Formats: sequence, structure tokens, C-alpha cells
Amino acid sequence: MVWDIPQLTLINSKDVEYEEDTSASRYYANEKDIDQRAWDKINPDITANQISVFEVPIEALEQEGWKIKTDMSKTLILIE
Repeated sequence: MVWDIPQLTLINSKDVEYEEDTSASRYYANEKDIDQRAWDKINPDITANQISVFEVPIEALEQEGWKIKTDMSKTLILIE
């Protein structure tokens, strides 16, 4: 059985969407020694960590109103 990895999109207050930088995400997980298991090898009731890195201008990060959207839900998650 294969599970889908949730895809995250970072959205600023002007509704500009930023996609995950998959290369940077893998590099960061490796640097922090975070074991990201292949999702097809996880048994029921076993949890795993997933890292998502986004490339965003520093000036934009200083603004309020950021949200995260996932393809697993129609709901937006607010970041404060």
C-alpha cells in the first residue's frame, strides 16, 4: 500500500503561492539528521517526520498573514 505525501503550499497575505523546494527539503532533513522514511514503507500506526522548505524573500517573511495550504484538505492553516 502506498500513501500520498501531503503537498504543502505557502501563501502570503496577497495570495501569492510558494511551492516547496524539494531539493532544499531533502538537504535540510539530511543536515538535521531527520529520517524521512519512504512513505510506502510505513506500517499502520507508525509515524514519520516530513520536512518542507520554501524559498521566500526575507522581506516577505516579515509580513503578517501567511497561510499553509495542503492538498489533503480544503482548509487553510493560519500561521501566526
